[in-house]
Amino acid sequence: GVRVTGASPFTGNILVEGTGAIAVEGNNSYGLSVESALNGKLQSLGTVRVTGNDSAAIRTTGPISGNVDLAGSISALGANATGVSIEGDVGGALKIHSSVVATGYRYTTPPPVRPTTGTFDNATTLFLDELDADDLLQGGPAVRVGANVAGGVLLDKALAYSEAGIEGDDDKDGVKNGDEDDDGDGIKNRDDPDRDGDGIPDASETAASITSLGGAPALLIGSTTNTVTLGAVGTGDAAYGLINRGTIIGSGLYSGVESRAVQLGVTGGQAVNVVGGVRNEGGISSTAVDANATGLWIGSGVTAPTINNSGAIQAVASGKQTQSATGILIGAGANVGSLTNTGNLVASFGGNQGSATVIRDQSGSLTQLDNAGSIIGSLTPNTGDTNPVTGKVTAIDVSANTTGVTLRQYGIPAAAGSTATDTDKDGVPDANEPAIVGAIKLGSGADTLNIENGVVNGDIDFGAGADRLNISGGAVVTGAIANSDGLLDINVSKGTLAATQTGATAISNLNIGAEGTLLVNLDPANDRAGGFNVSGNATLATGSTLGVRFSSLIDQPERFNVITAGTLNVGQINQTLLSDNSPYLYVVQGGVAGNTVYVDARRRTASEAGLIPVEASAYDAVYGALGSNEALRNLFLSQTSRDGFIDAYEQMLPDHSGGPLMSLSAGVDAVTRALTGRNAAAAPGETSAWVQE
Repeated sequence: GVRVTGASPFTGNILVEGTGAIAVEGNNSYGLSVESALNGKLQSLGTVRVTGNDSAAIRTTGPISGNVDLAGSISALGANATGVSIEGDVGGALKIHSSVVATGYRYTTPPPVRPTTGTFDNATTLFLDELDADDLLQGGPAVRVGANVAGGVLLDKALAYSEAGIEGDDDKDGVKNGDEDDDGDGIKNRDDPDRDGDGIPDASETAASITSLGGAPALLIGSTTNTVTLGAVGTGDAAYGLINRGTIIGSGLYSGVESRAVQLGVTGGQAVNVVGGVRNEGGISSTAVDANATGLWIGSGVTAPTINNSGAIQAVASGKQTQSATGILIGAGANVGSLTNTGNLVASFGGNQGSATVIRDQSGSLTQLDNAGSIIGSLTPNTGDTNPVTGKVTAIDVSANTTGVTLRQYGIPAAAGSTATDTDKDGVPDANEPAIVGAIKLGSGADTLNIENGVVNGDIDFGAGADRLNISGGAVVTGAIANSDGLLDINVSKGTLAATQTGATAISNLNIGAEGTLLVNLDPANDRAGGFNVSGNATLATGSTLGVRFSSLIDQPERFNVITAGTLNVGQINQTLLSDNSPYLYVVQGGVAGNTVYVDARRRTASEAGLIPVEASAYDAVYGALGSNEALRNLFLSQTSRDGFIDAYEQMLPDHSGGPLMSLSAGVDAVTRALTGRNAAAAPGETSAWVQE
């Protein structure tokens, strides 16, 4: 390889041209090693490849006064082999446009599992059980930064115009893109090989792609021997110490190998300071099988004022044990003040006992979360696993916080003149409606949730502290509401709170405005009613909507208390809206007695459901069958309209000898309804006609 060493600094630039190539094989080897001080910049635009244990394709241990620019292709193969290792201070920035891959695996596509039946040719087919330890060596990080970088770390994307291309006018100034001079060097863009003036030829500025196949992080920042500070890359949207505009992938690949895509801080290491925080505009992905997967891991001793995501961060894991997939993990001892998401944050687990958590803060330092994108957790059970499904899905876990957290979810309005679909006419296109899916766990501080747009679907545990839940802008919040000390104010000014808990939650104040909807859950089988016990004021304004959902069946008419308050203010309860927002299977009516709002419910009769005699004859039997089939019971209890109820009911009826009779009876019934429902006479000057096919 190429080695730069000596007691005196090397003055000048070190450059590997785009057509250059360095290939080294051997343990403890380096493709390009800069060990002395460098007064200049290091730029690698070609191919650097190393094969061997404890090796590195590019390694710097001496200080570098300028930038470290990496493009082209960089790879490392071997145990603890690293693609790029920055161990000396950098006075400029670390800019990466490269493809960087590090792994210790001999086979980066796992061989198939040996079949248990049938015939196969073992001589020509390699099976998974034939791999030995040498085939499954664990490589090092694809990129390691263990020293100060004054200009920050930038994983950049390819330089590109809009779809209009070089002949377009992206800034709308009447000058074609190609005739502009972006870097002010006197050369038009169409003739300039470096139109952004960053010192890297535009042809070499491909999107960064960093991949670790194995247990090491794809990007690791930190050191056991010295503190690490990443200065800001730039100003404005670039005022962050770490910016990713490319792709970072960590994959354990083989069973039992944990994966981390980005790791800030090392176990037992020194402090890491990321000036301005972390900004992700690209993709960060971690996957693991029978092991944990973490997208962004921030460890003890790391300070990053904020995390800003406009791209995608995801963690996907699967297994039969209690493994976990975590999108963003802020460990105990870390310091991260805020998180803003306008992109996609995802955690997904495949299996029965594992967990998926999108954001988990164990440090208690996170106090502000803003979401205008999606925060989605999911769990997909393994149908071949006989163990019960005990896995949990959590969107946000800030339960370690003791000072208070403010979570705001808001929508980003469409640009003027947009033709994007906006079903609810709130100004936010359907495709941009924000969402949180999974449980929200808060701590003992005074927490505030401002849900101004979109949906939140998951249980919310407010913990202790004087908390607030504000729902506005037509937002919908669905989940069980828990609160340990009764100090929770709920205000639904415009939107829906579907509180799914089956026991009454103690809170301090409740307000459902004229454009607000409250849905509560009832559990007749266990004689339990959800809703709220309010120590202070509870208000249901005239125009507000009350509705109920059932988690079990009613055996006989029953009254349920859904709101009890110290002071109750109730306008007119709209019985029609109450009925429309309750299962059609039941007839419900609301009322007030003293300081209590109640709901009376009974089973709707076949006659009230408008069933014809043949349909009505099976009504009791169908209702009885719902008690022993959870899927069917949930199907019927979720229907709030007659059409939905009838569609579900007809699926329960036999399709044999009674079919023709039912069809005939239905036809007669339809004719009868039409005849009795049509106008008997036309108004003067009008013509009345009736046609039935």
